[in-house]
Amino acid sequence: MADSTESSEGELMANGEREGQEDPVIEGFKNLFEKCRAEQMYQSAQQNRSTGPGLGGRLVPSEDPLVEQTDPDNDLLVGLSSTLSQLKQQIDAIVELFEPANLLKDQQSKYKLILGIQSDLNRTMDQIFSATRILGSAQAKIPSRINDQHLQALKRYRFNRLHFRLTYSGPAVLFNVTQLCQECGNIIRVLQITTKEDHHWARIAKYRKRILGDRWRVLPTIESSIICASGTEFDIIQDQWRDCVRSMDGELQILMCMLDPREATYYQPLTESETHLGKLLVPVLKLSRVFFKKFSKQTMGGRQFPLFTTMSSDQLDTLGGLADNIEGGLGGMIEDDLRDLSNKAEEGGDSEYINSLMKQAQKLEKYFGAGLLLILIHFLPVIPDSDGSDTQSYYKDWLFVWHSQLTLAINNFIQACRGFEIRTFE
Repeated sequence: MADSTESSEGELMANGEREGQEDPVIEGFKNLFEKCRAEQMYQSAQQNRSTGPGLGGRLVPSEDPLVEQTDPDNDLLVGLSSTLSQLKQQIDAIVELFEPANLLKDQQSKYKLILGIQSDLNRTMDQIFSATRILGSAQAKIPSRINDQHLQALKRYRFNRLHFRLTYSGPAVLFNVTQLCQECGNIIRVLQITTKEDHHWARIAKYRKRILGDRWRVLPTIESSIICASGTEFDIIQDQWRDCVRSMDGELQILMCMLDPREATYYQPLTESETHLGKLLVPVLKLSRVFFKKFSKQTMGGRQFPLFTTMSSDQLDTLGGLADNIEGGLGGMIEDDLRDLSNKAEEGGDSEYINSLMKQAQKLEKYFGAGLLLILIHFLPVIPDSDGSDTQSYYKDWLFVWHSQLTLAINNFIQACRGFEIRTFE
């Protein structure tokens, strides 16, 4: 994904060079932008060091002397959770002030408020940068993910998810705060050269829209980071599932379009045999979605789980990554294999796609089997009862019925693949 900071960065920085002396508000946002951008580059370099040739994805210790002797602990998690809550408030305050009509009224007073928030935001980001470097260094220094269940709320899984939410490219807190700072600087600059006779309002509206978009993107990432810092392990897993479940909703829409002859302008019409395969894939996809939604925070009625479980980080990774594995497998089956099958992409290619569909279906069953076992052993025993009902028995019975239906749906699909009439080309 191309970094959208490039065009805005050039616009903001080039303007500063032309004007020489910059307004303190613009200078403040420029400094924040440069600080956040520098930290992004540092974090990217650290990630590249961990995935360089010969490392096989193994993290290497940080060379930053400020964090080398520091390990993440409960105090860091508590402090970071509080800092992130402050960041949410600061972003809300900034966005509220950046309504163009409001900024044009009593500008000096508004600019003083903005300068104050900039100062607070500087301190907040410094605290977050320090924490992310400690978290990044810890990823390399903690040797085992297999037998760390004794670490309770301080397992590597929690630290890794927190570091990911704070630093990882587009969906991260750091990236979105950087975007917000540059757009705020741009809108102030344009406002200062705008008069009633000027025609800059289209640009102002564009920057305002971007600011609102940055806010819309950054607040959920902050909330996810707070969950990783202070939530239960099941909260973190549910947060990890969320985006993948949304993607499954999109995959279902794509599959239904492929089965609809009216969509033939975009998708090659399916043959009768291909349509049969697609229809048998629908229950597999729907049952996959219903599993994750059944164990979502909304469906479970806000039940309070213990802060930590008896699982190791490896096991938590398996369960947390379940939705990603399932969504990735289903997406490949629908958007690659079934679509290529329907598009008749290659001569004699049917067998290749059919074999891939069967293998992916078998993988889905394997992934769900591993995740289901972890839930039965580690999560069901700690689900609290509600209103005197035996909640654990209810979920155990539900999982038994669901798994039976999923197994049947997958087997029906695999049998249909085996019976698929391979086309031959003369």
